[in-house]
Amino acid sequence: MNTIGTRLAGLLKKYWMPLFMVGSLVYLLYYIRTQLNGIGTGISFELVPLIGSALFQALFWVVSSHLWRTALFTVSDKMLPLTNSFFQLCLGNLGKYIPGKIWGMVARASYLKQNHNIEVGRIIQATYIEQIYLLGSGVVLASIVAAVIIADAKLWFLALLITASIFAAMIYQKPISFMIDFMRRLYKSESVDKISDFRLPPKRMVMMFVLYIVAWLSLSMVMYTLYLSLFPSEISMHMAGVMVLACVAGIIAGFVAIFSPGGVGVREAVIAAILFPYMPVADAILLVLFFRIWLSALEILVGGTLYLRNRNSTA
Repeated sequence: MNTIGTRLAGLLKKYWMPLFMVGSLVYLLYYIRTQLNGIGTGISFELVPLIGSALFQALFWVVSSHLWRTALFTVSDKMLPLTNSFFQLCLGNLGKYIPGKIWGMVARASYLKQNHNIEVGRIIQATYIEQIYLLGSGVVLASIVAAVIIADAKLWFLALLITASIFAAMIYQKPISFMIDFMRRLYKSESVDKISDFRLPPKRMVMMFVLYIVAWLSLSMVMYTLYLSLFPSEISMHMAGVMVLACVAGIIAGFVAIFSPGGVGVREAVIAAILFPYMPVADAILLVLFFRIWLSALEILVGGTLYLRNRNSTA
């Protein structure tokens, strides 16, 4: 019986990454198919804004990949190639479609441990940096945009408070250090090493904060240019601001909704609720669906292609 269990564990360890990729991609394909079935015919796109969506998407990928490798460099002193960092982001994005939201991070950590010999504790620290900046900068940006749109001074204070909290979390690292040490003692495993606090210079902290804002703006502009492609109109700073608020709030809401794979349903509901006062309900729903399909299709195409490429190069 023990032999069978050991065999199964060995097979799972060897093939869990392909199973992870297949499971994520199957769910994504199923989701895209169901959404396409609910969209009527006769929809056309303006080409120029659609090209803009592709350019903003590329900018988002480049900035996000650079930020992740910067986080890894901060904790491990290993500067990985940008393309490799991008592949790791794809792993994380695909994993969010499996209930629990953490499986993409687990896949990414396994890849880094096996291929770059980075300690699990260091990977957890890098993920901590990533998530604090990602979520914190999103709340800051949404607060600033909302403060401008609805003229509420309290939101400026909220943005300042969250900004201070982000920098405090980079300086005071006791919670994440305690968690890593607890895991090491709990599992009594050398795979989670005892580690020291990382050092993030003030200049790098500011740079990462600004670049995460740029990443959020880039992704928001993907949605806005999709809107301009679906519903041609004059470029409006006010409408662009509304799109930023809707995109950031929707994605953060979907992220914290652990019960929803990929934030499906939650993200769309929040985005649509913010857009309803500014555009017809049918248009808002159509935009939300196409925004999700756009992101999901790219995650399948790019994530799957990069996985096959990396697998062939290491075979």
